[in-house]
Amino acid sequence: MGVLVTKEEFNLRSKLNELNFSTIPVEKMPAGSIIQTKHNYVTAQTVFGATNSATELFGLDIYPKVKSSSMLVTARISFSHDRLAYDNADHGDYFLFLRNNDVYFGVNSALTRSYGYTNNNAFYKTDVPFSNDAVQHSWAYDVWERSIQCMHDDWSADNTGKVRYSIEMMCQNNFELNRSQHNTTNGGVSWITVQEIKQ
Repeated sequence: MGVLVTKEEFNLRSKLNELNFSTIPVEKMPAGSIIQTKHNYVTAQTVFGATNSATELFGLDIYPKVKSSSMLVTARISFSHDRLAYDNADHGDYFLFLRNNDVYFGVNSALTRSYGYTNNNAFYKTDVPFSNDAVQHSWAYDVWERSIQCMHDDWSADNTGKVRYSIEMMCQNNFELNRSQHNTTNGGVSWITVQEIKQ
């Protein structure tokens, strides 16, 4: 005697919907996946006088989702300085820094320039910046740009889980963020992007 076996119809789409993977859980993402991205687009114009220690230009906060992840930090700084109109921009030194909470990273320890104050944590240093007053407008209407990209594995968070990333500057004389030396109608933008990457 034969036995008839019946089976309920299987709906694959329904079963996939039950899994609720429209957003993939972080733990299911493969290594190298970007877990989250934070971006700060900075248009504010700020003029800094001489500084004897690193001073924050701008930054952002991120709350990591995985303790073992890496942070890919990319930043661009748009600026001018008040020595642009000089034949010799001596005494116009400026240095740039990357900072995570209280720790500097991306440091170029081969750079030893100093104007008498501690600045060994910089990723960029210059003694005599570019300048030229031999042209009609003395370069005073344009801005410079400096950029950096750095993978950061040894990040640290505060007691709330927040990780602060910032771009800092130290200058011997003058530093003008997002604007030309001549006036505020000329300039550019700066930004910082932090991407958390699963390892």
